[in-house]
Amino acid sequence: TCYFLYCKWVLRTGFSMTYDPYTAEINTPLPAVIDEMTKQKIGAAIIVRSDRLAGIVTIIDICQAFSEILKGEFSYVS
Repeated sequence: TCYFLYCKWVLRTGFSMTYDPYTAEINTPLPAVIDEMTKQKIGAAIIVRSDRLAGIVTIIDICQAFSEILKGEFSYVS
């Protein structure tokens, strides 16, 4: 039973992982990162500085930033 559960877990996580994740240097313009994420149909990008992890940007992060921009742009509309 343990072996079956282990195999089931490995298969489940294996299908959701990628062997070649999209990475972008920390100085890459955000529109370029968004364009690549859209092209590859992925929900997150790994941000690196000199081949070391600097952070992760997700679709949720981008939506939150866009929401803040829209609030500023349309705050005068009632």
